[in-house]
Amino acid sequence: MLLYEDDIFQIEPISGEIWPSSEITITITFKPTQALFYKSLAFCNISCCESRLALALEGEGKGPKAIISPNWKDIGDVYIDELIKENVTIENGGQIDCHFKLMQSDTPFSKMFDFKVIEKILKVDERLSFDVEFRSNILGEFSETFKWELKGTKDLLNLTFKGHVIPPTFEFDKD
Repeated sequence: MLLYEDDIFQIEPISGEIWPSSEITITITFKPTQALFYKSLAFCNISCCESRLALALEGEGKGPKAIISPNWKDIGDVYIDELIKENVTIENGGQIDCHFKLMQSDTPFSKMFDFKVIEKILKVDERLSFDVEFRSNILGEFSETFKWELKGTKDLLNLTFKGHVIPPTFEFDKD
């Protein structure tokens, strides 16, 4: 008889009888909650026997896998107060749902970006396209990397915008 209880590993059937010269199939289900390495030890009690059989269970959780495209964008020269829109796609390329959330950034140019999607859960094979708007009231060159955390893993999605905010330019005709 196998008496075992665990949130990550499940064993079915939990008990049964095996007759001489026969066998039984036991199913072990591994359901990790995070991208970690898991270990557990189960014991099988055998009636009329003092010793137990040990069963070592090990597994590694593979958190969600997401891809952001593009992950780098040079928006070039942008006039001060000009509105620029860029489209970004996040795709769940893993085998579990992917919960992502944009992490806060506190640099002067990062505040000039407006992400139309900050947090969402993507189902397996789901893809989400959304706009990112940029409008700056300060001049200068910038390179901003935005990071999304993925729940259940230490991996981050990175998206970098590079550009240069310039003042308006004027040209006079001599005539």
